[in-house]
Amino acid sequence: MLPTVPKVQDGPLLEEVLMIRDEMANMVWGVEKTIPAADGLGRSGATAGRETREYHERLVNAGPAMSTPPLLENDARIQFALMSAVPEHWIPFIAVRANGSQRAADLQRASMPRVIEGDPVRPFADIKPSTWLLRPGLDTFQLAPFLVPEEEVPRSGARLLVKFRRTRGADGRAHVWLAAQKRVGRGEGSGGLAFDALEEKT
Repeated sequence: MLPTVPKVQDGPLLEEVLMIRDEMANMVWGVEKTIPAADGLGRSGATAGRETREYHERLVNAGPAMSTPPLLENDARIQFALMSAVPEHWIPFIAVRANGSQRAADLQRASMPRVIEGDPVRPFADIKPSTWLLRPGLDTFQLAPFLVPEEEVPRSGARLLVKFRRTRGADGRAHVWLAAQKRVGRGEGSGGLAFDALEEKT
């Protein structure tokens, strides 16, 4: 018989990622709900993404002012928007056909640009994931694409969890390990990504 335990104690969540399908954008999002913090615990991915964005905006505003060409004055009531913004804790996955793969398509991790107006150094910096679950291949010298089989993200989505677990063996000794789990998701969602839109001037 396989070794099993009657009871397991779960620690607090260290990482939580929701994999959701966005049919409007024809892609999959990895939403980092909980990311690892420096104190060894988990913190809100939405809060961390917002604070990171504000930090980079402060750096740009504190730097030397960039001279921008004057805008042409007109009485138009609308303006053209190339792309809408997406929260920084939403990591995109796009469908690709992997070389030599027998499957129809895989989901490859991509990145959204961090566009800050007036940034002279990195006007289009890529946003990278913060969770261990979505970072494979980023912390090595040879960057490799991170592929996920498309069938692993059904229409209901998937919920990925990382936390410590603890139990006692038959000899009474405590056993602690870092566990990764996959559970049923919460359905489809939308990151609000849109291209080539007309907006009213503010």
